[in-house]
Amino acid sequence: MNQEKRRQRWTTLMALFTLVLFGCGADGESAEASGDEGGSEVQQRAASGGDCGATAIAWNENGEGDLGFSYTEGWAESYAMGDATGYQVMLLNHPRSEHNRFGEPTGDQQRLIISLNAKPGSELSAGTYQIKGTAEADEAGANYIIGLHTADNIYAPTVVDNKSVGTVTINEIDDDHMCGSVDITAPSGTTIAGTFDVPVEDGMGF
Repeated sequence: MNQEKRRQRWTTLMALFTLVLFGCGADGESAEASGDEGGSEVQQRAASGGDCGATAIAWNENGEGDLGFSYTEGWAESYAMGDATGYQVMLLNHPRSEHNRFGEPTGDQQRLIISLNAKPGSELSAGTYQIKGTAEADEAGANYIIGLHTADNIYAPTVVDNKSVGTVTINEIDDDHMCGSVDITAPSGTTIAGTFDVPVEDGMGF
């Protein structure tokens, strides 16, 4: 593994653990899909809602091509730590019975994680949110990240100056169910696109 991949793996892993442990994140406001130069959130707008596509997300990594993520099983874990709330959307390419919650994937296993968090006193709602890719929150305290874990690496979109690289849209969300879509194009050329539809469970972490 080269030095850049080691740096990317470490940065992304720390970002994911930071969000899980401290609930740093969104305030329920949604962001325009076009993004913003300063990285701040804009006024909330409702997602069109109502439509849930089958779970299928294609991750094309610049320099490596399609990483071959093929969805098998998934869920969204809600968590609460004090006033902080959020969700970890967990998508696996293997049966959940083979999932090592606290360990690295092995062999051909892949796990795609979308972290959606709410700042104290708010809850995530339907809407379109900016993917920033790092643990650094914007001035509103918002933060949403995505990563693909394999046995050899942790992939994440390359982010410049904490600017948006794309969006995650939540079409429907309640205590039992969440569905939406991802649309990302990173400066490096990496693209991530597709839809997800998963049950919601009480829990925390991965």
